[in-house]
Amino acid sequence: MLKISSSEFHEQWRSFYNEKKTVDAKTFLDGDLIESFLDLNRNQMEEVSKAINAPVEELMKRVEELTRLH
Repeated sequence: MLKISSSEFHEQWRSFYNEKKTVDAKTFLDGDLIESFLDLNRNQMEEVSKAINAPVEELMKRVEELTRLH
């Protein structure tokens, strides 16, 4: 399963920055991270499913729906 050691690291990694400005990435959903759920094996999906109390099939359906948005 994808492990992120720190939400601060992830926010920094997803932050926008250029030579003039830096903007923190906060309060957004990371679509790439969400879509990575579909790359997990069944046991890992079940682990995530149990952690958020949602059926695997429902999670897969919703993530697949999100992937069709772009």
